[in-house]
Amino acid sequence: MAPSEQKGSSVRSLRSLAAFEANLRESLFLQKTNARLITLQAYQLIITAALIAFTVIVVIVLLNRPIKNQYFMVDEQGRVVNQINLLSDPMLSSTKARTFADDCVRLVLNIDFVHYKSQLADSEACFTRNGFVQLVNLLQKQGILAELSKGYSVGSVIPKQANFLRSSAEVRGKQRWLVTGAYIWSLQQGKKKIQYPLNIEVSLIEVGINQSIYGMAIETLRITRT
Repeated sequence: MAPSEQKGSSVRSLRSLAAFEANLRESLFLQKTNARLITLQAYQLIITAALIAFTVIVVIVLLNRPIKNQYFMVDEQGRVVNQINLLSDPMLSSTKARTFADDCVRLVLNIDFVHYKSQLADSEACFTRNGFVQLVNLLQKQGILAELSKGYSVGSVIPKQANFLRSSAEVRGKQRWLVTGAYIWSLQQGKKKIQYPLNIEVSLIEVGINQSIYGMAIETLRITRT
């Protein structure tokens, strides 16, 4: 074979070898790329599955969690009355009895001459039926309504100290509480302000939710001027 032919054959061989190496490198690159894509897709599937599982768990927890009922007292016009902390929890404790008694005392005595009828009507939910009748009689007997009528007065009450539980007992299957507290009842008549120290005793009884949404009601409220 002539030298020129040998040289041409060598060049072709080198070109073929270079092409083979290029194809091999390209094949290896594609294999690595495919492997990376497969790994990435696997990670995406794992993350998607984890997110779906987390979402399912959250939905199950939300659907099965206990939801406390919330109750609101409204007047005849449908306006919400927020003076009382509503007792949505069926477990009635001494602390709740004290809080309920204090809220009701404030609701009863934060009144003014112009609106006292509707304001007292708002407080009716605090009482048993007989308890509310006794309350109205008490306010008349103690002269509180008469005091309001003087000079179109505005009455407000604040506690001198935290009220306290004097007794708590179960009587005939119903829980009863006796809560007492010292208050200052202020009567504003124009620029004139009169203050009356009061001792207030609240007798509470446990009632069914169908009778009162609070789970308790005032049987007797006693007011004594000191």
